[in-house]
Amino acid sequence: MKNNTGYILICLFLGLLLIVIPLNIRESRAYNTNYDLDSINTDIKADDKDNNITDDKENKDSEKSLNTDMTGEENSDNKPNNSDEIKKKYVALTFDDGPSGFTKKIIDLLKKYEYNATFFVLGNKLNVDYTDILKESINNGNEIGVHGFSHKSFTRLKTEALEEEVTKSKKYVYNLTKYMPNLVRPPYGNINNNIRNLNLGPYILWNNDTLDWKLRDAKKIYERLINSIEENNIILMHDTYLTTYKALELILPYLKENNYEVVTVSTLFSKNGKTLENNKSYRYAT
Repeated sequence: MKNNTGYILICLFLGLLLIVIPLNIRESRAYNTNYDLDSINTDIKADDKDNNITDDKENKDSEKSLNTDMTGEENSDNKPNNSDEIKKKYVALTFDDGPSGFTKKIIDLLKKYEYNATFFVLGNKLNVDYTDILKESINNGNEIGVHGFSHKSFTRLKTEALEEEVTKSKKYVYNLTKYMPNLVRPPYGNINNNIRNLNLGPYILWNNDTLDWKLRDAKKIYERLINSIEENNIILMHDTYLTTYKALELILPYLKENNYEVVTVSTLFSKNGKTLENNKSYRYAT
């Protein structure tokens, strides 16, 4: 009987062990699982934080790149092209009654500012002393026209005398320079249909008179021009006065600073798509 009782007690003890041990194992596993989850969650949060920092940095870099492209500060393709934005305003500067002792000074001043002009010369002033000046003027890109031979009004001359006034001056220029002028400026701007029909050349008038021949004051000439100048003007001056040269020392830098391009008469008309014809007179280039 005692042996049976002992046997029963041993069985009960082993049964309890079989119940208690698995429970402990499950609790331990549950504890370890919770620990691992907490560790994993911590690692995930840390990774998210690192990823957010990286993403924020990438987003900021991307935004900076976009802003840089839009402002063009670092993207050279977006930098404004000043040559495209600034519109040149073309005008023709013309000089009558030369050549004279001041013509060379004016030619040099034009060259300094990279400008060109048209010089309407008088035949009776042309001699070998001006050969080099005329050639230099032509080589610099300036244009030579004729202003008659003796500055007589064309409207007061008979046909033969008028033709001689023009053709004789042209021949004088050619003999000195091997350059044949085409443009003609009638003295005082006097012209009529009879003169036009002679086909002596395109007759060039003007639409902006500086009155340099009358004012004889550099500052007044300068002020008169800058207060009246407009794009496509044909400007009248004379290369026979010191005050005209002095006025040009003020005028040319002003024109340069204000985006004016000073060109010859022929260039101005060409810029406007117009062809000069021999039997017509022109006061405007447009």
